[in-house]
Amino acid sequence: LGDSTNADKPGRTQTERVVGETLDRLLAQSKGQRVIVATFSSVLARLQEIITLAHKHNRKVALTGRSLIENVGLARELGYLKVPSGLLVEVDNNLPPGKMLILSTGSQGEPRSALNRMADGEHQHITVERGDRIIISGGTIPGNEESVGAMLNKLFELGAHVTYGAMETVHVSGHGSRDEM
Repeated sequence: LGDSTNADKPGRTQTERVVGETLDRLLAQSKGQRVIVATFSSVLARLQEIITLAHKHNRKVALTGRSLIENVGLARELGYLKVPSGLLVEVDNNLPPGKMLILSTGSQGEPRSALNRMADGEHQHITVERGDRIIISGGTIPGNEESVGAMLNKLFELGAHVTYGAMETVHVSGHGSRDEM
């Protein structure tokens, strides 16, 4: 017996490879821009891909969001995440924007998440600047549409270049579709 939230969707669910290719291209196009990527803190494969791509594009990675910091720490400790030495930096460092990738919580517009605090201008260390590239690498969970939409609007108003699922394949579901069932 199998079940999936995508059981009613025909076909197959796309793989993480598609997301990796899109993120690689977006990072290549973001020379000189600070990049902020918000994703689920529990999707270790996605976190590993982002870390690997940041290293490839000569960017340091700063983590923000309690669950993300805790999950990355534990996953590294258990050997599930491979992070090159010296890649992780503190979020309040003074690196040039084009050398920085901030990995954040908040893809669902949660009120106290790191990305929502940035959108509200309330993050302790990060202020969204005009021209920042923000990638929302997480599909909106049904019921969260209003809070995600409000957060996106605030980020656009701040002058950020925001990329999310309706624009690019920056997220794929982790749930199998009908053909896989």
